[in-house]
Amino acid sequence: MYRIATEVMKRSKSLALVNGESIGQVASQTLESMQCVSSVTDALIIRPLATYDKLDIMAVARTIETLSISNRPFEDCCTVYLPQNPSIRPQTSLALDFEKRIDYEPMILEAVKKRVILSLNYHQPYSIIGKGLTVEDAIHGDHA
Repeated sequence: MYRIATEVMKRSKSLALVNGESIGQVASQTLESMQCVSSVTDALIIRPLATYDKLDIMAVARTIETLSISNRPFEDCCTVYLPQNPSIRPQTSLALDFEKRIDYEPMILEAVKKRVILSLNYHQPYSIIGKGLTVEDAIHGDHA
């Protein structure tokens, strides 16, 4: 995902990537995991929620009125592809060795080509759910 995001960032002339990682909330958000996955990009990664705990994040979500959205039952890639025993201390060198076995560059280019751009305006509410976008849509590109 960071490889895809970095390519989109470069094409849009953006200066940074922003995500919602919170240290230690899940296996993929240990410091070791975060370092490992971010090693594939030289982009500046801003993690505004990095030091927030679950209650802090819920308070922010309540304030910006997104808590009800995050409480909806939803099957996402985290639940679909969750390994039975996730690694909490991945080794970057091993990850890069495994990546050498995959020709991922065409997949990155395809993902970037098929991306959907949403223009958001603070003063104009926008509901992704209201547009009918789901994980299934994202997988198959059925977003018309």
